[in-house]
This record gives sequence, C-alpha cells and structure tokens, in this order.
Amino acid sequence: MNRSAPAIERNAPAKRRRLDGSANKTNAALHSYRSYASVRDQAISNANQKKRPTGRQGTVDTYSKNVQHEVSNTAEEEEPESTEVVCQRLIELQAMSQRAEQLHAKNKEKLIRLHERSNQSLLKEIQPQQAKIQELRLELERIQGQADSKKHRRKQQEDEIAAAKVREERKSKFETDKSFQATIEKTAKAIEQTKLGLPTLSARGQDLDKRMHEKDMALEDVRKRRATTQQEIVSMEKSLMQAAQRRRKLYNTIQELKGNIRVFCRVRPVLRSDKSQQHTRIRYSSDDITDTLELEDDISSMLGKRTTKKYSFTFDRIFKPSTSQSECYEDIAYLVQSALDGYSVCIFAYGQTGSGKTYTMQGPSTDVSVETAGMIPRAIEQIYDLIQELKKEGWEYTMEGQFLEIYNETIHDLLGDPTTYGKVKHEIHHGKNGRTTVSQLKTVHLDSPATLHAMLRKANFNRATGATNMNERSSRSHSVFTLRLAGFNRSAKETCTGVLNLVDLAGSERLALSGATGERLKETQAINKSLSSLGDVIHALNNNSKTENNAHVPYRNSKLTYLLQNSLGGTSKTLMFVNISPLAEHFNETLCSLRFASKVNACRVELPKRLLK
Repeated sequence: MNRSAPAIERNAPAKRRRLDGSANKTNAALHSYRSYASVRDQAISNANQKKRPTGRQGTVDTYSKNVQHEVSNTAEEEEPESTEVVCQRLIELQAMSQRAEQLHAKNKEKLIRLHERSNQSLLKEIQPQQAKIQELRLELERIQGQADSKKHRRKQQEDEIAAAKVREERKSKFETDKSFQATIEKTAKAIEQTKLGLPTLSARGQDLDKRMHEKDMALEDVRKRRATTQQEIVSMEKSLMQAAQRRRKLYNTIQELKGNIRVFCRVRPVLRSDKSQQHTRIRYSSDDITDTLELEDDISSMLGKRTTKKYSFTFDRIFKPSTSQSECYEDIAYLVQSALDGYSVCIFAYGQTGSGKTYTMQGPSTDVSVETAGMIPRAIEQIYDLIQELKKEGWEYTMEGQFLEIYNETIHDLLGDPTTYGKVKHEIHHGKNGRTTVSQLKTVHLDSPATLHAMLRKANFNRATGATNMNERSSRSHSVFTLRLAGFNRSAKETCTGVLNLVDLAGSERLALSGATGERLKETQAINKSLSSLGDVIHALNNNSKTENNAHVPYRNSKLTYLLQNSLGGTSKTLMFVNISPLAEHFNETLCSLRFASKVNACRVELPKRLLK
C-alpha cells in the first residue's frame, strides 16, 4: 500500500472502532432475540400448563379463572386464537430464531475474518515503519555514542588545558618572583649609590635653588617692566586715538567753518553672485584726517601696449568692504546729536544701482538684526536714548516722521494711501528760517521704536521698485525720510527745533547700460534728469565758491534739487555717502560716482545755524 506508516496508524483505530460497532450491534440484536425467545418459551410453558387436567375442583376453578382472565385479556387486545395457531406461530418464531442465530454466526464469522484481514493489512503496513523506527533508534544510539565520545575527549582536552594553565601560571609566577628579586637587588644597589652621592646632590640642589631664585627675581622684574610697558602702550594708544579724534573733530569743525559738504565713501563687499566676476583693484591709505582711495585700470593702446592707469580720490572717510554697519554709523553719530541740538542735518546716499545705498540707509529688506540695521533705524534708536538722558536735564522732546519718494518727477507720500498716487499734488515750500516743508504729507508721531519700524515697513512696501539690467530689484525712485524734533526746557525756558533728513537716491547708472525700455526707460530718464540737475547745482555751487560770486543756482530744475536746496546751499549740516561697486564691469560707473563725490566735497555752503527760540 502507498499510504505512509503514520497515516496507517491513524486509520487503524478508526477501522477497529467500525468493526467493534458492527459486532456490538449484532450482539445487541442477538441479546434482544434471546430475550424474546425466553419470553416465548415462558408463554408456551404457561399454555401447556393450562391444558393439563386436575382432579381438584379448586385447581380446576383456579385454572378456569385464569383461563377466563387470560381469555378476557386476550379478547380486549385481539381476537382469540386457537391453540394450533399459537403453536404454529411458536414454531415459526423458533425457526426465525434459528435463522437469526445462523445469520448472527455467519455475520460474526465475516466480521472476525474482516477484522483479521484488517489486522494483517495493518501489520503489513506497520512492519516497514517499525523497521525504519528501529533503524532510527539504532542511528540515534550511534550518534549518542559519538556525542558521548566527543564529550569525553573535550573534557580530556579541557583538563589538559587547565593543567597547562596551572603550569604556565606557576612558571610565570616563578619568573616574576625571580625578576622582582633582581629588581629589589638593583634598587638596593641604586639606593646605596644614591646615599653615597647624596651630599654632592644636595650641594648641587642648593646651587640650583639659588640660581632658580635669581632667575625668578629677574623674571618678576621683567614682568613688572612688561606690565608697565603695556600700560604705557595702552595709554599712548588711547592718547593717540584721542589725538586722532581731536584732529578729526577739529578738521570737521574747520570743514563746517569753510562750509564744505563732507563726503564718506563706502565700498560694497563682494556678494556670492559676484565671485565669478572680475573685481576692481582698489588700494586704501589714510592719515590722521582724511582717507584716500586709488583705483587701477589696465588700458590697451592701439599697438597692443598695456598700461596701468591710476585714479586717486580723497574723502573725509572711506569704509572698506569689511566695515560693518555699526562702524559706519559711529562717524555720523555726532550729526544725529546735532539734530537734537537744534540743527538741520541732511545725510544722503549716492551711487549706481546695486552699490549698497538702500542697505546703508535702511539695512536689508529681510532678516534685519542689530548688526545689519541701517543708518535710519540706528539714528532713531540713538535719538531715543539721548532723549531719555536729556530728560534728566529738564528737556522734553517730541518726534514726528515723514517719508516721501520722488518718482518720475512726482512726489508721493509713502505713508499715505497708495491708491492716491498721482492724484494728490504735493508742493515744496522753503521758510525764511531755513525750514523746508512739503504740503499734504502724512505725519506720524514717533513715540516708540516699534512705531518707527512699522512706518519703515509700510514705506518700503509702498516704494516703487522695478527691474533693470543693472540690478534685478532696483530702487527706481528717490526716497526722503524726514525726522522733526521739537525740544522744550522748562527750567531754562528754551525751545529748539531740529530736522534730520535721510535721503536714499535712485540708481545713477547710465541709460545705455541700464537696458531700460518702455516705462522703465521713462523712469531712467527722470532719474538721470534729477541727478543731472543735482550735478548742475553742485557745479554752480563750486563756481560760486571759487569766484565768490552769487550766480544763479538751478535748484528748481528738478524736484530733488529743490527739496535739498537748504541742505546743499543753506544752513544745514550735510553729509554725502557715495556707494561704489567692487566689480570691474562697473568700473566706469564707479569712476563717475567718485568724480561727482569729489565735486560735492569741494562745495561750500553757509555756516550751519542752530534753531533756538
């Protein structure tokens, strides 16, 4: 058979259960039949007894009564039958019983034979599996024997290893003890030698201590002299710095007395986007009063000869690309102080687009921090701090701010409603007291730095900007921030009014380089017109200062020059920031800006006057 031994073992009990069930059913039928035969024999016996006659009347009567009772009972159940019928039926039942017993015997024999055949089949199926199991048992015993053998060998090896370790430890200990003994002997000899040479070593030690003490005394003397020298150096540096500050302050005072407009130059640092481009070679030098900047340019002649041409410019202050915003502001802080003292102060930034004018005046458009804040927020913070200090002296100040732009020769209020641009007409008025005002401008009361920052954000959002080839996001308008200060001292009954104008001019690039067309072309033309008018005003002021004539100065040729009339030719303290680019491709624009700044630096204006009441 194809079935496996486990399957045969599982099916064998089921077959046995089915054979046992059949045998149980046959035994139950046989038992039932035997019970029926017993009842039948009892009934026949009773019937035979009823047929026997008796001599006794009582027995006959009893028998008669019993027969009547049985007859009555039989009559109630079924019709009476004759004795012959009953005997016939009994004979039939006996024959049926014999046949049932014969059938039972045959069935029993069949079941026995079936059971024997099933057992033989199961034995045949189980014998190979038993043989296999026997083989597996023999294999297991063999494997177990091998394992025991390996275990025994392993134990022997472990015992040998343990014994070898013990021998090695003993040997190592012995060698260590031997080496330790030798070391002890050497140490004893060294100690003995040391004892012998101890007096000599003691004398040498004393000599060394003496020499060391002398060197310590000399070193201490050197340290004292060094500290004294460092103090003298610090004092001399401080004195030198103070002297330089005094010389610079005296120079500024002389420039104010001369009426000259001071000019600061700032070189923009190289940006990440500029690193792949060539840079202009710039050399810096300075003395105690002024700074000098020298540009170098390589020129090729028609014959192919290359020469280097140098352009030198001297200004009141020159800031290198590494100069921070705070360092730039230190040199204009005194001008902000002058606004609180009652003077009119004007600071304006000039240069081509992308040279850093807006960054210098306002700082970056995003991620503004204390280090990157521009001149406008720094000036306001300084003024707030100074106002708090002046309160101790009895001064009370109020501040008002205005912010406008000149776009296409039209004045717009940067703090007003942008939808009214071009619909409201703003007029410039110059008072006899030197104060300049613009009509219908929104005035913001600046009572905290937060109000100032909110005003600057709104102004920057409203300011007109556009794209040119010179800069992707170029300021296309002149912006003017005006801060008016009014102070009153109750104890001294004194009042002063000061004005601080911070101007961010539009880009000064040439029309051919700007790539402007359409509306951008119109903007560039308007910007160039206003900056050209500014150049005409500077030229006229230079001529008047040289010839001492009072020739006409064309302030009214543009809204910009007319707005800055009192700053350029009036009684204002004026400072110009000229911003230049370090890139070689902007060399000509840089040269034009520096030449224009030199002309501005040579201008003479009226002496500044303090506005007091």
